[in-house]
Amino acid sequence: MYAQGRGCMKDSYKAAQCYKAAAEKGNKYAQHNIAFCYWDGMGVEKNHDLAIMWMRRSAEQGYEKAYKALEMMEGK
Repeated sequence: MYAQGRGCMKDSYKAAQCYKAAAEKGNKYAQHNIAFCYWDGMGVEKNHDLAIMWMRRSAEQGYEKAYKALEMMEGK
């Protein structure tokens, strides 16, 4: 909701906090989303190492979009 401003003001920082909280609980979709937040520096400080770590966790859970994004992030 915060990432796209649906029903509230758009807030990248709050979106990243929500994604991270869900990612830490094992949600593969949130792991994918927080990875892109770290990759692009959306609501958090840009950190490619953390982006790859979170994307890898998402891919390890079988999220197909994460496999493709991880290849891009790792330059394959």
